[in-house]
Amino acid sequence: MHIIPILHKTLRRCALMGLVVMGLASCSTARAEVSPEARQLVRQAAEAAVQRDYRRSSDLLYRARRQAEQATDYEQLFWVYTNLGINQAELLNYADALLYFTQASQIAREHLDNRRALSIRNNIAGLYMLNGEKEKALAEYRKVYRGARQVRDSVLTGGTALNMALLLLDFHRYAEMVPYMEEAERLLGRDEANKVALVSLRANYLIETHHAEAAYALVQRVRSRGRRWAQDVELLYVLSRASQATDSLSEAIAYASEALQSKGADLTMKRAIFELLSQLYTSQHDFPSALRCKDSVTAVADSLSAITGQKIYEARQIQFDNWQKQQEIDNYQTRHRLELALLVVGFLAVIVLIWALLSQKKAARQQRLLASMELEREQERREQLQRRVAEEKSAMEAEQAESQRTIEQRGRELMSKALQAANRNDALRDVIHALEQTTEVSTSQNPALRRSIAALRHQLDSSVEWRDFTTYFEQSNAHFVGELKRRHPSLTANEVRYLSLVFINLSAKEIALLLNITPEYCKKKKQQVARKMGLTDPRELYAYLAGMAE
Repeated sequence: MHIIPILHKTLRRCALMGLVVMGLASCSTARAEVSPEARQLVRQAAEAAVQRDYRRSSDLLYRARRQAEQATDYEQLFWVYTNLGINQAELLNYADALLYFTQASQIAREHLDNRRALSIRNNIAGLYMLNGEKEKALAEYRKVYRGARQVRDSVLTGGTALNMALLLLDFHRYAEMVPYMEEAERLLGRDEANKVALVSLRANYLIETHHAEAAYALVQRVRSRGRRWAQDVELLYVLSRASQATDSLSEAIAYASEALQSKGADLTMKRAIFELLSQLYTSQHDFPSALRCKDSVTAVADSLSAITGQKIYEARQIQFDNWQKQQEIDNYQTRHRLELALLVVGFLAVIVLIWALLSQKKAARQQRLLASMELEREQERREQLQRRVAEEKSAMEAEQAESQRTIEQRGRELMSKALQAANRNDALRDVIHALEQTTEVSTSQNPALRRSIAALRHQLDSSVEWRDFTTYFEQSNAHFVGELKRRHPSLTANEVRYLSLVFINLSAKEIALLLNITPEYCKKKKQQVARKMGLTDPRELYAYLAGMAE
């Protein structure tokens, strides 16, 4: 659901009309002893803006800016940029308005006070709202609200709370908006100028939360205070909506028609009233009247578009005029700077010429001395570099020699362990064979003896020691094992174990003893593994494996 038209009108009033008042109020706080000319020009510009003569207002403000810049009057510069932003916002040129407000905010932060900086941020939030960036507006209002509470400014706090409540109502975040609405009523409730906005906010909240009867009663109480309240267009519009919500369609039409006749009904409000009347007539099945209201909505929208186009055109005209004036100022300043620069350059050229003639010989001597010193430094750097390279080369050779010794030592240890395991396995086989050939054993019915012989055979086939051997081998030959697995990922664990024994240059007999296989099967396994690795000649296996370790 889009923002309720009456709330949009209230927000626009808070965002722009409040700014014009601020612009007028600025003239009374300006420091006349610093820049009285700028002060007077700002006052006249603000009055011209109230009369909607934005072209004259902008012209006066640009003149005031030059006066304030010459006098270094930051307060008047602040109000110049503030009123320029107001003018551009009224002309729907939100980009330039934001630029001017940002400049005013920077001046307030650096040279004035936090109160003025907060007021400009409030303007920026209103600008976001007018440009349809409501989330940005809400975020900016929150910052202003926190700052206003810190400086204990009740008016700014109440106004910001009112704007936040209006936006939160549009977002249907009712629980979040209620505290801000109540604070706005507490801080601004005694000010008659804000009465309509506060009552409209409360009444629309009641309507949106399905308490239309309470909203109706609230507005009627306010209207009973006098003729000025009874004829207020915003209150009449809210009454019409409340009546619509309670299905009092005839009464709603009466209030909407009365709102159309009110002097405070501008084009935005009239469009909203005609849209409401169209809905009401449709609900009563009075379709001809509903169509007439739709036509009126179109006509009002066309008028608003024409006004918007006129404002945009006027904004472009003001921009063009200001650009021309700025060009004239820039051209004058450029010519003035150029003439001054020529005089300065001529004077400096004479001085430089004299200085060059006097220091030429001295500079030549200094250059020769510097060249000699640089040559000596370069020679010293070269010698240092050579020494460092020699030291690094010696350290690298020593490190390589140490690495080679470590590899050889680990290879010898690995060979020794493998041979010890092979000799032990060979001895165990001889013992088992001798036991099995003994007549007493072969004919024995002793189960314990047979279990012992089976345990010895199991020990020969056990993989525990092989896991220790494999772990030690991989630690000693990490590069070889990693390269072997990378090139041939399809190799099994037994095949990797066999290749590891080939790599440490064990004979076929020794490998057969370690793997508990026959020498003939060991040779056959060599051929199988070589073919699996893509080697046509098994005799090339050792050379191929040795190449992986390089």
